[in-house]
Amino acid sequence: MKKFFLFFIYSFLFLSVFVFGNFCLANSLDLKTDKQNIIDYEQYKVKDEKTKQDIDIIKYKYTTNEVLQKTESIDGKMAIEDLSKRTSNSETFPLGNGRFKSYVYSGITYFADGDKWLQVETATTTLKVWNEQMDLTWWQKIKNKFIALAEDYFPSLNFTLRVIPGSAQNWATITTDATATNIDFESSDSGFIGYVYTSNSSNLFSELARTSFIFDTSIIGSGVVSEANFGIYGKSGSADNLSQSLALVKFTPDSYTSASLNDFNNYGNSEIASSQIDITSWQAENYNIFSINDFTSINGSGYTGLGLRFSGDLSGSIGWSSQVEVKAMGYYSANIGTDKDPYLEIIYTEAPPTPPIATSTPLFLNIEDIYYNGTSTTSTTTGITTISGVYTIPFILYFLILSTFTFTILLISFLLAILIKNKKR
Repeated sequence: MKKFFLFFIYSFLFLSVFVFGNFCLANSLDLKTDKQNIIDYEQYKVKDEKTKQDIDIIKYKYTTNEVLQKTESIDGKMAIEDLSKRTSNSETFPLGNGRFKSYVYSGITYFADGDKWLQVETATTTLKVWNEQMDLTWWQKIKNKFIALAEDYFPSLNFTLRVIPGSAQNWATITTDATATNIDFESSDSGFIGYVYTSNSSNLFSELARTSFIFDTSIIGSGVVSEANFGIYGKSGSADNLSQSLALVKFTPDSYTSASLNDFNNYGNSEIASSQIDITSWQAENYNIFSINDFTSINGSGYTGLGLRFSGDLSGSIGWSSQVEVKAMGYYSANIGTDKDPYLEIIYTEAPPTPPIATSTPLFLNIEDIYYNGTSTTSTTTGITTISGVYTIPFILYFLILSTFTFTILLISFLLAILIKNKKR
């Protein structure tokens, strides 16, 4: 009886945990909003860490509350956002004298709905849940599948490129690998900002990751940048076993609208920030700021790509210990709201408008125009131009002379008439 009772208790607890767990999982996969609020979605595959099988994931963007005009204290003064300059991924504050401060985010942050701006959030679910809750027809499912296959897919403006070789490699080989083996898009709100893992074989490495952030900085236009800062909101879980720091470099992908494994070699080799950030100083639940000192790396007419590399990756030299990791953790743009999003802060001066060029129409287009049957001849020897022809008065000059003459005759006639009339009296 006692064994039966214990079996009953264990069975009850197991079933309770199983049912509750599946209930929580189902709820976590439920759409976070009504269907009509979804403005965009993307389908891609991720590898299940348990089964090692690929899973179809849907990442979708949806609108929430209205975002009103913002204010910010800048240099002790209250600055009010210039709503005419707000874009889907930036907000701008005037500083006076043609200077502006823009915050540019690495993802869609706002959505223009008529004269209102709505906050944009990101969430993920499985393809199965998506199809069930969106209640797509069989034709829409087929059409979406073909669209997903046909279009270049760029699921995020934050992504990590990893080299995970089949066998461990030395540092020189893994850092100069022509292509990455994995592209990790932001399927969650946070993750690796950089990662290294060593093998148990002496001086060999099993994994290296570099992270990319792409910003649409066209808000600057032809303005002149005077200050720029790149901010990453850190998260707990970072580890440094090889005395590393993070360096900011320029990232120039093959395409700004799609990601490629070949982009692993498109990270710059020169730092564009005034200093690196040591992993031991990496702040969790706070912004880690890179002060950019190479303003040529910011593209005012399009996209700006930034990349993060470990100091050893950049220098080509690093220490080694068996099976240790170096990692920095942070938040991506998929995080709810903008208070933890990666951002690019730019202070710039707008280029003054080009003044109109004063133009005038000459009385005569060419000197020969004042001649009847006029011709011009340029000597090939002396270079002197000779004008010949019968001189005539140009029409406009003729009109002015005739008008003046006529007015003078009328005036004299009028005065003579008055004089004669007065004499007769």
